Amino acid sequence: MAENGTTVFISTHNLHELERICDHIAIIHRGRLLFNERLEDLKHKVRKIQAAFKNPLPAEVWQKTGILNVEQQGRVYNIIVQGSADEITAELQKLQPIFLDFVDISLEEIFIHRMGGEGYELKKIVAQ
Repeated sequence: MAENGTTVFISTHNLHELERICDHIAIIHRGRLLFNERLEDLKHKVRKIQAAFKNPLPAEVWQKTGILNVEQQGRVYNIIVQGSADEITAELQKLQPIFLDFVDISLEEIFIHRMGGEGYELKKIVAQ
């Protein structure tokens, strides 16, 4: 297919499989193209940061622009960030984390957190 310049369209709800075989992702919702990007570029725009802090952080820390989701488990926070992760990382560094690192994010996680405003909120998906 690559030699012939052929494009293959795959329509599925199985994002795990898509992530393994596709290099370009497009999402259409209710007849509207929401995004159309290379998977690699998409994974650079939406990142997951994992950080741990000695003390719980105040809620206003998470009101920063670009933070899509924050989940806390004990001292560890998983933070989904869209856009410039550098600014948010710099802010988190000021709070003296025990550790702070970027971890791999799946296409499914990106979909859930980017599509929340399109009726795909995590609560609704889990409830089904």
